[in-house]
Amino acid sequence: MPEPVIVPLRELVASVQPGFWGADDRGFATEPVRVIRNGDAARAGANLSVESLPVRWLTRREIDRARTTPDDIVLVSSGEVGKVARLVDAPEDVIVSNFVRRVRPAAQVRPSWLFHLMSSERAQMAARAASGGTALQNLTWRFYGGMNVFRPDPTEQERIGDILDSANAEIGATANILRKLESIRAGLLVDLLSRGVDTDGQIRPAPSQSRDEYHETALGPLPKSWDAQPIAELLASVQPAMRSGPFGSALLKHELVPAGIPLLGIDNVHVDRFADDYYRFVTPSKARQLSRYRVRPADVMITIMGTVGRSCMVPEDIGHALSSKHVWTLTIDQEKYLPYLVSLQLNHAPWARAQLRADEQGGIMAAIRSDTLRKLLLPVPKMDEQRRIMDVLRTTDERIASERERQTKLEGIKAGLLADLFTFPGDAGRGVNR
Repeated sequence: MPEPVIVPLRELVASVQPGFWGADDRGFATEPVRVIRNGDAARAGANLSVESLPVRWLTRREIDRARTTPDDIVLVSSGEVGKVARLVDAPEDVIVSNFVRRVRPAAQVRPSWLFHLMSSERAQMAARAASGGTALQNLTWRFYGGMNVFRPDPTEQERIGDILDSANAEIGATANILRKLESIRAGLLVDLLSRGVDTDGQIRPAPSQSRDEYHETALGPLPKSWDAQPIAELLASVQPAMRSGPFGSALLKHELVPAGIPLLGIDNVHVDRFADDYYRFVTPSKARQLSRYRVRPADVMITIMGTVGRSCMVPEDIGHALSSKHVWTLTIDQEKYLPYLVSLQLNHAPWARAQLRADEQGGIMAAIRSDTLRKLLLPVPKMDEQRRIMDVLRTTDERIASERERQTKLEGIKAGLLADLFTFPGDAGRGVNR
């Protein structure tokens, strides 16, 4: 069987076609068509669905020129350059937009193999290297001639594509399970923190079914033994129980050091998850000066820059660490309220999210003011019922954590397969046995 040969990427493609954006409304000689934007392709990867795409109006000539099929590779050429996607199906006309390229495989090049080749880290790096522009990068034609690869025969290409398609399918199935579990937990959270759970572990009947068990509050009907209180009333008696900073000259850039006491920020706060990756540090002596910003175990952190409004709970084993001006850090009185339930509501409860939106500007949450957070109302069950609610939710958390771990492992396996199955000049990749 012939050995693989070295070719530039341009020899693997029959054509590269830029697309069109079209018009919002019907015009002379135009027809409706689904259009793939650069953001659609960058987010969807191998699971690009026609149903998620916007409808635009274009001429038949434009549609025929930029039409794409599941055998084509959709390549982002502006913005997140190099990202690739593939249609799941195309029951109707679908075209690429002006910031996207339709890459059509050449004869004897298997579409699935080419898609995975172009999604490999080596190809992504080559695309970024061949991009011009400052604020918005644009992929140049150098990309297609500047990246050399080993081209196996079509039979091996097909085997490699099948292996990686299977890995993608497993990752996609796990992602679907995760989305469903997270949706279930969000719904369960609303039920549990508006209706509660009795001593037998059963959620109470809804207010419409059992009016005598509820009373009206600022958050609507809640069980009679509950109250609605602002977060300010649930803070611990420490100073300060709610803080953000240090600001200005209290901490200067040159005072950050390569190792020492971690300074936590938005990169540590994910939705329902604390990331213990530390990149900024201060010396122990500086940490003593900034002791008011010390983070305590089970503190609740919420981002106020970047993606505003993400929240998580600090782990019990946090050790010595400081919070930064990019987050609010709250120390909750754990005899009044469980920090776990505060964090979950900030992320998922409609009553909490609605109150945080008071700080939105033009539909975007630009920041969260101290006053907004302090006045934010939460339903307050008795402590024994809070613990029962937490136990129910943590059962779902465990399943979510298990699926996330599985997803991480599958993505690691896929990364290993990409490294093993694709060979570039100078690499020691192995391909598949022939």
